[in-house]
Amino acid sequence: MDYDSAGKLIVDPAKMAIDAYKDVGFTIGILVPWVIERRFIKFTSDGPLDCKLLRIGGAYIGYMILMYALYPLIKASFDPLMANFLNFFMFPCYVILIVPIVIKFFQNRKKDVYENIL
Repeated sequence: MDYDSAGKLIVDPAKMAIDAYKDVGFTIGILVPWVIERRFIKFTSDGPLDCKLLRIGGAYIGYMILMYALYPLIKASFDPLMANFLNFFMFPCYVILIVPIVIKFFQNRKKDVYENIL
């Protein structure tokens, strides 16, 4: 523990540990889904503007569900360190992996429906 000349605590190790779990969760949440997305999903953002806006709206609704339903549940269920890790892991994982998977799934279904009609 580090103290200044007046004896006041400068750096709190407990707070640093909580912040470290947040940072590690966010870092792993970016790296692992990024590799999976690049290798297997290969998502592109091509398409008309209205389609892009629909994607953004759907992703935002999913994020709000994640933020207001799942985060409090995780925070109440786990100890603070694991809860911070999971909360900061889930957001980049959702954005980088889950949203492209869902969009690609619906794009492929749309193509299949049009091919069956024609």
